[in-house]
Amino acid sequence: MKTVSIISTTYDKEKADNLGYCLKAIFSQNRMPDKVVLVADGTLTLELYKVVDHYLFNYPDIFVFKETENKGNWHASNTAISLCDTDIIAKIDSDDLLLPDYTQKILEVFENDEADICGVYIEEFDTETGEAKAVKKTPVTDGEIREFAKTRNPFNNPGIAFSKSFADKIGGYNEMTRCEDYDFVVRLLMAGARGKNIPQVLVRYRTSDENMKRRKNWVNTKWFIISRWRIHKMGFSSLKDFLIPSLAQLLLFILPVGLTKVFYSRLRK
Repeated sequence: MKTVSIISTTYDKEKADNLGYCLKAIFSQNRMPDKVVLVADGTLTLELYKVVDHYLFNYPDIFVFKETENKGNWHASNTAISLCDTDIIAKIDSDDLLLPDYTQKILEVFENDEADICGVYIEEFDTETGEAKAVKKTPVTDGEIREFAKTRNPFNNPGIAFSKSFADKIGGYNEMTRCEDYDFVVRLLMAGARGKNIPQVLVRYRTSDENMKRRKNWVNTKWFIISRWRIHKMGFSSLKDFLIPSLAQLLLFILPVGLTKVFYSRLRK
């Protein structure tokens, strides 16, 4: 039987309540993970430390690693991976929620040898009201995933699971300010990892107006383009695959927030 770790990273800008709900969802799985790793990316707030200490005291299966300084999500994710000794590693953002069947469904895919990377559908919900907003679907089969990956990330990052041996094979996440998850996935696929998405909502993902503002900032736009250029230079995608989404991202950066929201809502359909 395969073993699975669930990893998450957090930092001082995270809300304590969100981290608490995230950890509660992890420890409410119908099939408990074999290990839970939380990496604190730098010094946290007092409120966050209270949440962390509560889980350290009550749940012996959690391992918390505290970085001395904030080094970025790519580095914290690599630290978490290095602390895992299980066959499978599943990753969740510290403000998102795993549904109770998540671990069991992921394990079924890996135990049946169907994939080396596995994702799930996610339900986006309003962080203030809890109201469901949309379901973000992704391509299901390995062939569909590889084609989709030429222009966009074929996996929802919250809830992605992957083989520890493949993550070690490619050296984990590259040093990137943004889009490190997309770069990581493409390198896994290029290394021979088989992809699959479970066509079922197994993660709830927080959204707010702040999410849209972050998508439209220049740092995000710049790294969106840099990551796609790197993927093109690796030989995974064509020049056309690079140009079309990059030009679209530049257009979204210029457009008003209202029109950007319409664009993203259409992508969900």
